[in-house]
Amino acid sequence: MGKNYYDYMGFELPRVTAICDQLDKSPALMGWAVNCMRDYLLVLFKNHDRADTEQSYFTHDEFADMVNDAKSNYREVSKEAMDIGSLTHSAIEEYLLTGKEPKEPRPEVLSAFVAFLEWKDANTTETIKVEHSVYSLNPPYAGTLDWICLMDEKKYYIDFKTSKAVYEPSRYQIAAYRQTDDDPDSCGSGILRLDKETGYPEFKDLTDKYDNDVDIFNDLCKLWWKRKPKLRKKFLKNGGVL
Repeated sequence: MGKNYYDYMGFELPRVTAICDQLDKSPALMGWAVNCMRDYLLVLFKNHDRADTEQSYFTHDEFADMVNDAKSNYREVSKEAMDIGSLTHSAIEEYLLTGKEPKEPRPEVLSAFVAFLEWKDANTTETIKVEHSVYSLNPPYAGTLDWICLMDEKKYYIDFKTSKAVYEPSRYQIAAYRQTDDDPDSCGSGILRLDKETGYPEFKDLTDKYDNDVDIFNDLCKLWWKRKPKLRKKFLKNGGVL
């Protein structure tokens, strides 16, 4: 299996996330990157004000170095966020499978984990599957979602997010997972956002948006295959249908 593919029944199937990544996310990402640069510079200025020094200003070269460092700070912030997200997912998975809580987790992971417990305690749920891989040959794609559960006696497909908001691609992602169910119209689907700073949960119930969201995902899936002529040819040669 390559980075963006699942091997299934002799086929290489693209990941749901790779398909959704075709969407233009640059406006949100630009604002996020600028905010990362701002936060980095503000911290440096704050620490400088507290420094025991007679120099109350930055030289041109010092300031230029600060700006250059700040320009690439978003990479460190992104890696940090990914690490926190991965650790949070692992902690929740372990809890759902064994009932064990994480030992000495990082503060951000603890906040997100507590947010999950708070939401779960407020809702009647029963775990069906955790970290479940799904596959589809029509249209062809695959992926792994976080949780399938019964909530109020209805099967729900749920993904966890530790981001600051629920972004548009997440809607199409969870719709794609739900589409693989034997009876997707009888299911629910949603995104459970676990705030790693405040410790508050936010559940976005996307059940009623499924028809629209899955249509958009399927269009994105068609576009993905059209943009990959070599993989498309290989898929059709192996007996796949597009």
